[in-house]
Amino acid sequence: MNIYLTESEYDAISFAWSQITTEIEGCSDDSFAIEAGEAIRQLSSIQDKYREAKRKREIFNAVRAKFKEGFPEASPSTLGKLARKAIKMSKEKKK
Repeated sequence: MNIYLTESEYDAISFAWSQITTEIEGCSDDSFAIEAGEAIRQLSSIQDKYREAKRKREIFNAVRAKFKEGFPEASPSTLGKLARKAIKMSKEKKK
């Protein structure tokens, strides 16, 4: 399943994360602390996925812009295909 987050949704998750952390620090109920700790881990996982997707998008846009400089007459779909292929080749070369 794929979901898409806006930056404001990411910020809301960060806010909830900090609020839950504060509640954990002040609670005396062990079961709440365990449940809240799991919620923190899940929110952190969402944040990590968002940051990774954002990083990949930035790399794609940068590579696509470089191809556009070299081939200004190329169609947007061609530029996208070239960028994806270049990124894939770069990853394979690093292995």
